[in-house]
Amino acid sequence: MTADTTCPVAAVQRDIVRAHVARWELVRPEDEDYVPDTATALAAKLSITPFAATQLVTQSWLLARWPGLHALFKSAAIPIKHMETVLDLTEGVDAENRGAVEKEIIDLLTPNHYLQQLPSVRSITYRIKKIIERIQPNARPLGDGEEKREGNTIGHAGPEISFDQREESRTKIFIGLPKADGIVFEKAIKTIADTHDCTLPEALMILVEGKVNVQVTLNLYKNTADPTEDIFAEGSWIPKAAGEKWMQQVGHLAAPGYAESAGYQPSYAIKAAVVGRDGGCRAPGCSAPPFRCDVDHVARYNHDDPAAGGPTNTDNLHLLCRYHHRLKTAGVLDVELRPDGTECWTSVGDGHKTITTPYGPLGRETFERRHVRRTTALHLHNEEELGI
Repeated sequence: MTADTTCPVAAVQRDIVRAHVARWELVRPEDEDYVPDTATALAAKLSITPFAATQLVTQSWLLARWPGLHALFKSAAIPIKHMETVLDLTEGVDAENRGAVEKEIIDLLTPNHYLQQLPSVRSITYRIKKIIERIQPNARPLGDGEEKREGNTIGHAGPEISFDQREESRTKIFIGLPKADGIVFEKAIKTIADTHDCTLPEALMILVEGKVNVQVTLNLYKNTADPTEDIFAEGSWIPKAAGEKWMQQVGHLAAPGYAESAGYQPSYAIKAAVVGRDGGCRAPGCSAPPFRCDVDHVARYNHDDPAAGGPTNTDNLHLLCRYHHRLKTAGVLDVELRPDGTECWTSVGDGHKTITTPYGPLGRETFERRHVRRTTALHLHNEEELGI
């Protein structure tokens, strides 16, 4: 985030970040140093565990390979967790590719607006993985549920379920699902709970007992200009291979863009466009996915005189989780949605401001991003046609 130079708390945060970078600089090991010896000695000095010391010196050693990131970390108020994530994700990048990878990561972490909020750790994790995948595919780090398979391909774990019957009066059930399946499952259970005015566990039992038919809509967003891109499914990017089964079930196609409605409730097309633009809750620091968000009017809808203001259109709607929706409605937070999709949030209490940017696949493109997307698609097409 671009720090507020007038805020004493932001100043302390900058000092903490710089102190963390300074500690990395001080504990950097030599290439020939032994890991257990170095970690054990540092653990004793800092009164931390050998495991924590190993992580600290490893991150220090990795940082030395990235001079541009090192300079950025020293000069910008980037949270420590973000810095650690960057270093962990880029460990496998070879020396000849570091310059190209580093440039794109610096661009990703450099704000375009004063007081702009950094993307979440989850968001930058996905984007950095895509950068590495494009520049050096074999260095792309694996995510949860992924595994390397024959032919250097990446496989994705299927559904899992287990039952714990050790307790006398209760059974505990663990279910692990691929992301899109999990979203559909959650939406189905919540739909049943809303329809039958019951709890989520009761809704699950209604579904298991076959007492209800439920329909769930899963919005998928695919870049038709680049068939190699992943598919966006309500807050999460699904790898192309895993998303193919969902694309085969598509029942309706649309090209979301500006849309409006005469009444208070947004139409399906409006909701889809807002979800695709925002990607999740737009409040600063929140990463709630779209299926856990409300579609909120930025300027309040005038129920007595709809023509007087607060229109129901994509220029006056955004996604907010229920918590931040309540804060905005209560007047604790104020927000302005700008034409480029950025939002300026103001705390009514002390007046401090924060800028958030849309991170969905329909977020407005800069000319540079548009150029990269279009030329990349052209290159891929020509390489396929020419067999290169």
